[in-house]
Amino acid sequence: MCSIATYGPGLPTVNGFWSRCGSAYLGSMQHLETQTVIVGAGIVGMATALDLARAGQRVHVLDRSPAPGAESSGAAAGMLAPQHESERPGPFLDLCLQARDLWVETAADLAASSGIDPEHRSDGFLHLALDEKEWTAFQERMAWQRDAGLPVEPLSASETARRFPMVSRDIAGALYYAGDHHLHTDRALEAYAGACRVAGVTFLWEQEVRDFLMRQGPKGTRVAGVHTSGLHIEAEHTVLAAGAWTGRLTGALGAPLPVEPVRGQAVTAPLTATEGLPPCLLGSTRGYLVPRSGDQILAGATVEHVGFDRSTTPSGVGRVWKAAGRILPVLEERRPAQRWAGLRPGTPDGLPIVGPLPDVEGVWVNTGHFRNGILLAPRTGRMIARWITGSVPGIDPLPFSPSRFLF
Repeated sequence: MCSIATYGPGLPTVNGFWSRCGSAYLGSMQHLETQTVIVGAGIVGMATALDLARAGQRVHVLDRSPAPGAESSGAAAGMLAPQHESERPGPFLDLCLQARDLWVETAADLAASSGIDPEHRSDGFLHLALDEKEWTAFQERMAWQRDAGLPVEPLSASETARRFPMVSRDIAGALYYAGDHHLHTDRALEAYAGACRVAGVTFLWEQEVRDFLMRQGPKGTRVAGVHTSGLHIEAEHTVLAAGAWTGRLTGALGAPLPVEPVRGQAVTAPLTATEGLPPCLLGSTRGYLVPRSGDQILAGATVEHVGFDRSTTPSGVGRVWKAAGRILPVLEERRPAQRWAGLRPGTPDGLPIVGPLPDVEGVWVNTGHFRNGILLAPRTGRMIARWITGSVPGIDPLPFSPSRFLF
């Protein structure tokens, strides 16, 4: 019997591929043919699918869930904040800045295409230094960001209190990043799914990859599609965008990528503008706050290496809420209304993994975005789409290549 490969938690690594399974396995399956099959219907997979479909490709997206963004995408806060996230200049910051700029046109395009507004807001990010030691480090951050030509404004504690009276007075200062943005994650996922359908993308829900179709080509064995429990999908290109589960899939192809699930717990609470809902993103070294439509504030997030465990915990929620109250004192008197957790795909060097899988023809990888999946999705999706359609990625792909972990 042929062993199976899945991307669910606790399931076995593959030992045999389709070529060893025999014809009986194929006989009971529905056959589909496409140009590109994408494994994973999170925002990264959908962004890749949308650009490919608009380039004229026939695209199928499959996911084991019944709806888009059911894993880390749906759990994300929606921050588009490279200046807050980046510790230093370099290729990652360059990629994130391109992605942030691309979101301005992407948000408008998605709204026009799908009729759903992603609620993109470009009202900045206020980053609080909670003590003098942090404020010294913030000066260094401001210096290299200004050297890079990025807008960053230092605010003293008194200036912060005057401009943002809702935030804590117990701070040493703050940096205001006027260029950082955010959006409503749920709306963005709905908009991407709608735009994909308009562009002709076919979604296949509740379909879990169990094996790969292997074919002999002029350059040797290549991946020519995937199998689920009920589908046999032949494709010229296979894109693996399954988030934290992607490493299991590449491992089945003899190229195990070190993609690790990193749990992030987050909460929301009702808060009106009169009560102190901030006009922009707020953050510190301990957490962040995202104002949302409908008088809601979102607080996040833990960083926990606990495997494929998506549960919330009292200690995790407590840490998030304590950090939120340190930023916005009014929250100290409240209790969170909703809580959830997502498994973000982390990598050892903190960079995404984007590009063709070395020595495995026909396979592309788009994963490892960690805390920046929402931000990076349009940009890395476009990189993969351009590669597949014979264009250039538009940025040096080497720092993000899967090969850095395989040789």
